[in-house]
Amino acid sequence: MILPMYLGQVNQGIKHEHAQKVAAFLQVFSKHSEKLLMETKENVREIEETCRARLQSPWNEIVFHHIMACKGVEAVDFVSAHGDQNMAVTIFLREFPNMTNWPLEILYILNADLGRLAVQLKSHNLCKNILRAVKAADLPELEQFPMAHQVTIRYYTGVLSFFNDDFKKAESDLQFAFDHIPPKFHHNRRLVLHYLIPTRLLHGSLPSSRLLEEFPELSALYRPLALAIKTGNVQLFDEALSVGGSRLVGLGTYLTVERSRGVAVRVLFKKV
Repeated sequence: MILPMYLGQVNQGIKHEHAQKVAAFLQVFSKHSEKLLMETKENVREIEETCRARLQSPWNEIVFHHIMACKGVEAVDFVSAHGDQNMAVTIFLREFPNMTNWPLEILYILNADLGRLAVQLKSHNLCKNILRAVKAADLPELEQFPMAHQVTIRYYTGVLSFFNDDFKKAESDLQFAFDHIPPKFHHNRRLVLHYLIPTRLLHGSLPSSRLLEEFPELSALYRPLALAIKTGNVQLFDEALSVGGSRLVGLGTYLTVERSRGVAVRVLFKKV
């Protein structure tokens, strides 16, 4: 999608207060963004000037920083991408009190992408600024949003709590997300389990055989660990942790899984 056509579509959505349409065009991780980057040949200055010429304030700035965030993702420069996405959110929140409530879904998408970029940066502390901004905004209760939106925000807050060692809240949010994702969305359910299973291992709650059969890609990783904890076999736990260590490190869950070794030790003491 060439830039003028893209901006024209966004402008039409804004004029008709079509939040869903505008939100779709302002989503960083989407086919719209991929197509835009593929067909946009303008440099940064030309993009900024075109946005100013075709969109009114503050949308010209919001859309410009959105495009720059997309370019940052394309270049695998998540620090730059997060900076531009943060600017888009900041500008939106500055102007939001002067708007009606029609662009609420846009605010949700902008914040969701900002959180996702923060997780890609491994800068989880940046997510606190997002949550603070959301709480400060005059928004309806989370329960009033569509279930898909509730699941997304609970997933991200659960992951954030996980990395902040607040495992009680992490389990609550991640369990909610998992329970409300339809079975057909296998990939999304697996993403939740990457953090939910380690969280539950900490207090000896083991994944069921049925669950591991549903997700064979997780079975090889967690079945030996679950068996080790259940039987109090500390040696087996250490061996399983060594085998799956690199994958757990990549997910950022290694230290949490390692802490569940204490549960295996307690079971061993009880047996002795």
